[in-house]
Amino acid sequence: MRVGIILAPLDEINVGLLLETCSQRKRPPNGFGGAFMNDEKERHLHRILRLIAHAAVVTALSLGAASASEVPARKSGLWIVKSQDNPFANWSMCVNDKNNTFLNSDVWSNFKKECKVRSLTRSGNGYSLISNCNSSLTGDVRLIVDFSGDFRTAYTFKSTTEARGPSQQVDRQTITVSASFAGECPAGMRPGMKRMERQ
Repeated sequence: MRVGIILAPLDEINVGLLLETCSQRKRPPNGFGGAFMNDEKERHLHRILRLIAHAAVVTALSLGAASASEVPARKSGLWIVKSQDNPFANWSMCVNDKNNTFLNSDVWSNFKKECKVRSLTRSGNGYSLISNCNSSLTGDVRLIVDFSGDFRTAYTFKSTTEARGPSQQVDRQTITVSASFAGECPAGMRPGMKRMERQ
């Protein structure tokens, strides 16, 4: 996201203004033309500025996609998930390399399809992720997830959802979850399968 801020001055609006300024520049009488651009140099500058603007957009988009992929993958096997403030967030789950992203199983079902990552920042051993999610059940929701851990033996996260109600008030809900690795999946428990646990 920092790169996006750095490249902001190169957006279409600012480049357009710069190009317009260059095109409006008039050359002075003969003898002083060396201090100003001729038509050929001006066209060349236009091309360069357009290329820079295009490269800035492509770079920002590619870095945004790379940031989303930085979420650590869990080790394959059985994971035990527990929450002290949400009785429904207590289960065991069999994980393999096809369902190893905790965002989809622990935080938001269909995260990949329904959520768009706005930022992912790292601080020490932890991460902070901000997304906008939308589904037929929830409507538009802002999702903030702070998480940490090695994702080999354990991880923890705090998930906060923010949504506007009918009168535009913000409804905010937060849950805190801890997960620990418990070894191999038991017989009969296929990868991706969840078993709800009682408190």
